[in-house]
Amino acid sequence: MLTDEEKARWKEIQLGKVDDEIRLWRTRLVRALAAEQAARDKPELEEIVARKIGGENQPTAEKRYKRRDYAALIDRIGGRIESLEKTRMELMKTDSEATEQTEPIVIQIQAGSQTGGSD
Repeated sequence: MLTDEEKARWKEIQLGKVDDEIRLWRTRLVRALAAEQAARDKPELEEIVARKIGGENQPTAEKRYKRRDYAALIDRIGGRIESLEKTRMELMKTDSEATEQTEPIVIQIQAGSQTGGSD
């Protein structure tokens, strides 16, 4: 199911733009690399669980931290870029082969005798 916002953008989405997809994934790669650098082995907050624990001096929320696996994320993004680059090369190869196989159409105009004239 599409959200109302997605439905509104549905017709604006362009298909067949491999170069745009490559740019998008390269942007995501840069963001992931920057996030990895900023995190520098610091755990990120994964979730906060609110719990009722007996006693007034007891904490009422439990926080769980986890180090994000940036190596796996960056590897996945790199794989997607590689796949898109391969698709792009295949499309370019197909386009160049189609261009080479197409023979030019030659139209010859011959000057000569006219028919249908008076004698």
